[in-house]
Amino acid sequence: MKKIYFIRLWLALLLIFLIFIIITNDKQHEKKMVVNEKKYKGVAITLFDSNNNDAWYDKTLPKIKKLGGELEVVTIVTVKNTNDPTPLNDPKISDKLNRLIRKSKQYRVKISLIKPHLMTPDQGDSFNRTTYNPSDVNLFFFKWQEIMSYYASVSKQNNIPLLSLSCETAYLSQNIYTSYWQSIINQVKLVNPHLKLTMSLTKGELDRELKYHEQGIKSVSTILDYVGLDMYPRVIRQDNKKKIKINDDYFLKIDNSYGFIESIKKVKQYFNKKVLITETGATSRSDRSKKYNYIPSINSNLSDPTDHIDQNQWIKVVLSIVLQMDEVEGVYVWHVNYPFQFLDSNTAKTIKALYNKY
Repeated sequence: MKKIYFIRLWLALLLIFLIFIIITNDKQHEKKMVVNEKKYKGVAITLFDSNNNDAWYDKTLPKIKKLGGELEVVTIVTVKNTNDPTPLNDPKISDKLNRLIRKSKQYRVKISLIKPHLMTPDQGDSFNRTTYNPSDVNLFFFKWQEIMSYYASVSKQNNIPLLSLSCETAYLSQNIYTSYWQSIINQVKLVNPHLKLTMSLTKGELDRELKYHEQGIKSVSTILDYVGLDMYPRVIRQDNKKKIKINDDYFLKIDNSYGFIESIKKVKQYFNKKVLITETGATSRSDRSKKYNYIPSINSNLSDPTDHIDQNQWIKVVLSIVLQMDEVEGVYVWHVNYPFQFLDSNTAKTIKALYNKY
């Protein structure tokens, strides 16, 4: 009898152990799925006339697919100059979007963010949007609401989860215009209730949002789903072999401003919202002289080689940090086009490795 008792006890203990292993593995799998799904990881493309052809997508999308990246789609909204209050959506946008959606389905590359940019005919996307100050604010916001409603409809029809309501329009993101943005958000949510909304802020705009909160002033960050940041720090040169940790020591400090990591953490603390890194990247040229102890995000010195060495180090530092942060909802690397053009470089391998790791 004792022998039978011990056999039964042993079988019962074995069964309990097996159940424990199964439950533990399931929880680890669920946790891994949450980690993998919680962050958007993408690459920026722009719907220029020059790439509105199948050949461009056939060449580009397989490379983005290989990275494990989704698409941030920048669209063109034109104003004549800094004070023009009548933004005009790209007249070819329907054709461009149809091609984009068809080709992205063909290559199974997800579109996760639409990001309209104000541009001018002569400067294109080099237009300094922080200087944009429409002569008739009411007219601008009326037109802008129509354009945002259009993109909300496109997003709904094609299951695109994110829309950026603006990009680097520092004048218009002031707190005095919060009610205008609230009206646009209300309309967009009527068109597409499930659409998550952000606004792509410069670092200066983000710091101003934090100051508003500290002064008890309601601002646009309080009414967004995610706070967007176009992140372009100066990355201090360092030993790539060291483990990269979450802090601002990797970036050159800017006087009278919060550190990049500090500001991201404050967004969560102040607004209880996560940050979406809507742009981050460095150009492909490397500083041969290493005159400075840091790597700038933009190197326009034509005598420097297009070897992607500085870019690769820059990307490794920035992505390693933001992808580890619970306060960050996702990140999009800027850009597939010149002067960034990283898809055929070692930088692409670094992006792929980090997108797979986090």
